[in-house]
Amino acid sequence: GPLDLPEVGLRVTPFQGLGTGIRWVGKNLPDLEIFWHVDKGIRPAFGARTRSLRNLFQENGIPPWERRRIPIICIAGSTACLPGIAIAVEFAAGSKENGVDFCLEKLP
Repeated sequence: GPLDLPEVGLRVTPFQGLGTGIRWVGKNLPDLEIFWHVDKGIRPAFGARTRSLRNLFQENGIPPWERRRIPIICIAGSTACLPGIAIAVEFAAGSKENGVDFCLEKLP
């Protein structure tokens, strides 16, 4: 279900889909961790090269003061997803695979 993050005023809501989000095999999702800042890059499923999180935020028009509010979803210490921005290629669901993606919304 949804995860409220009152410290940043956001709700993270997972949703399932075919060929979207983080690959989901079996009945359980991998262990997900949420971080607010990581210094690692990510190779998005839609891109050919690794980009820093800073570059991805810039490319998506997210101002610096908003970046610390966006949760970074990691699996086994690796950046897996920036909700609404990018999924890492190594965790991305293939076109015929089950996946879970995340929607960010402001808390009411």
